Amino acid sequence: MDSVVLRGVYCWLRKNLVGGKVLSIEPCDRKSLFFTIRQKRIGVIYLVISWDASFFRLYPTRTKPQKAKIQSSFVGVLRRHVLGARIASVLMKSLERVVTFELVNLDLRGNQLEFTLVAELMGKNSNLILLDRALREVIDAGKHVTDTMSRTRPVLPGIEYKAPPASQGQNPLAATEDDVRLPLESSSDMRLDKRILSEFAGISPTIAREIAFRADHQAAGRNPPEDVARAFASLMHTISEERFEPCIMTEPAPSSIAEAIPETNSLRLRARKSLLCAFPLVEKADWETERFETMAEAAEVFFARAEEGVAFEKMARRLIQIVRSKHAKTKRRLANVGRETVDAAEVQRLFERGELLKMNVHNVKRGMASIEVEDVFAQGGDAITIKLDTSLSVWANVDALFKKAKKAKRRLAHSEKLMSSIREEISYLDGLLLQLEGCENCQCLRQIAEELVRRAGMTQRKYEEIVSGIRSPASMEKEKRFRRFVSSDGLEILVGRSNAENDQLTLKTARPYDLFVHAQGIPGSHVIVWRSQRSSPIPKRTIEEAAIIAAVHSKARNARHVPVDYTPRSQVKKPKGAVPGKVIYMSFQTIFVDPDQSLLARLSSKKGGTTN
Repeated sequence: MDSVVLRGVYCWLRKNLVGGKVLSIEPCDRKSLFFTIRQKRIGVIYLVISWDASFFRLYPTRTKPQKAKIQSSFVGVLRRHVLGARIASVLMKSLERVVTFELVNLDLRGNQLEFTLVAELMGKNSNLILLDRALREVIDAGKHVTDTMSRTRPVLPGIEYKAPPASQGQNPLAATEDDVRLPLESSSDMRLDKRILSEFAGISPTIAREIAFRADHQAAGRNPPEDVARAFASLMHTISEERFEPCIMTEPAPSSIAEAIPETNSLRLRARKSLLCAFPLVEKADWETERFETMAEAAEVFFARAEEGVAFEKMARRLIQIVRSKHAKTKRRLANVGRETVDAAEVQRLFERGELLKMNVHNVKRGMASIEVEDVFAQGGDAITIKLDTSLSVWANVDALFKKAKKAKRRLAHSEKLMSSIREEISYLDGLLLQLEGCENCQCLRQIAEELVRRAGMTQRKYEEIVSGIRSPASMEKEKRFRRFVSSDGLEILVGRSNAENDQLTLKTARPYDLFVHAQGIPGSHVIVWRSQRSSPIPKRTIEEAAIIAAVHSKARNARHVPVDYTPRSQVKKPKGAVPGKVIYMSFQTIFVDPDQSLLARLSSKKGGTTN
C-alpha cells in the first residue's frame, strides 16, 4: 500500500471516523480483521486492517467483509478492551506508514480507559498493536516479535512499546524547493528517482518515478534540479492540502491473447496490473483510469478486487494440486493394472494346451507328471511339454487346463474393462486440468470444486477449506456464463469454461439447430455457434473460426493441423452415467485447423448476460 494512498485513506478516516463507536471486531483471516464502527453522520462502516507481509492494507468499506471461521486470541483481547470504545482521534505523521487510533472506553464502574491501536503497514514488518495509552505498554499484537527476532524492537505483551525507527531523510511534506534542489545537485551520480528515494522519508518508488517523469516532461529530457524541485514541491503541496483525485489505474489490455497467455500449460492467474492512486500518474498516461469521489471508495473497490484475486489464486493452485495428485495416482494405478494383466496371446495359448491334451488323452498313462505332444497350432509343428497333476485323472487334467484358460480369459476381460475405465478417468482429469488452466474467476473454480466433490471423491471438509474466503454462489449469479466471441460474419460463438458449463451450454442452452464444435478425441471445451435463425446457413469462415477456438480451448492448443468435429446440436447425446462434460455424436464432419491465439482477441465479444 503506497504511502501517499495511505495518507489519502488516513485523511478520510480522520474526517469521518472520529467520534465513532466500535460495535464488533471479527477476523477476516489469521493476519487481518475488521472493525464494525457506527458514526452518527455516516452510519455503519467497516474498517479492514491487515498486517500480512505480502498484502498489508487499511481501508474502510460499506460492504461487510466475510468473517473467517477461526479462533484468534488477538481478536479476543481486542474485544475485551476495545469493544464499545469511542474513536477519539486518528493520527499519521507525514508519509510514514503508521496510522494510530486513540480509543476511549469505560470500565464497569464508569471509569475512563484509554487505549492506542497502532497499525504499522511496513511490508514484512507490518503489525497491529494494542497499547495502554498511559503506560505506553503493549497489551497484545497481531504478530509477536521476540528478542531473537529483533533485539532492538521486540513486540510482546507487557513490555514498553517502541515506535518504528524513523525513516532516514527529510520530511517531504515540509520540504521547500531549495530543500529539494540542493541535495539533488550534490548527488548527481545516481538516477533521479533513486536520489529522491535516498533524500526524503516516506517516498515510495512509484511516487519517486512520477516526480522524475514530471520533471523530465517539463524540462524536455534535461532534468535540471530546478524543474525537479518544482515538480516535487507541486506534488507534495497537493498531498498536504489533501487535494486528492482518487483513481484506479489499469495497464492496457494485451493486443493479443498470445501476450496474455503463455504457450506453456500454466494457470491464467495474472490479470492486468492495477494501481490504487491518490491522483492520476502522468507516467502511466496510457493506462485506463477509473476515477472515484473519495479515497475510501477507491480503496474499497481496489482491495475488494485484490482480495478476490488473492482468493482466486490460492483456490486455483490448491485445486490444480489436488487434480494433479489424483491424475498421478490414476496413472500409477493404470500402470499397476497393466503389469498384472495377462496377455491375450497367453490366454489363447492356455486354450491351445487344453485342446492338445484333449487330442492326446489316449497317450496319457497313469502316474505321468508330463506329456510331450506335437503342437499342431504352431507353424513348425514342434513338440511341447504339458505338465500334469498326478493326483487327477487325464480328463480332470483336461478340465483343469480349460478352467485355467477360462479364468485367465475372464481376468483379461476384467482388466481390459478396468483399464478402459481408468483411461477414461485420466482423460476426464486431463480435461479438468485444461479447464483449471483457463479459469478466469472464482465462480468457474467453485464449479470445478463442486464437481470434484461429486465425481472425484473430494471431501466436503476439503471443499469448504478451499472455497473459504470467496464470495458465495448467490453473489456470483450476475457474472457472465460462458466465454463469448463474435465471428467475422457476426454470429455469436459460446465456449464452456468447465464441465458444468459444458453440460449447461450443450445440453440446456443450445438449441437443436445450433452448431456443436469440439476438438476430435481429446479433452477440450464445448463450442456452440449460435444460429440467428433455424434455416440460416452458417458461413464456412465462421465454422473455421469456431474450430480454431475449439482447438485453442483443447489439449492440442500448441499442436498443428488439429482435427475438429462439428455437427448440429441435435446429433449430440450424453450417455447414461457419463462423467460431467462427456457427450457422444455419431454424424459429424471434420475440419483441420491450426490453433491461433491471436484470433481470440480479434473475435472477443463485449456482450454481457446469458443467452437464453
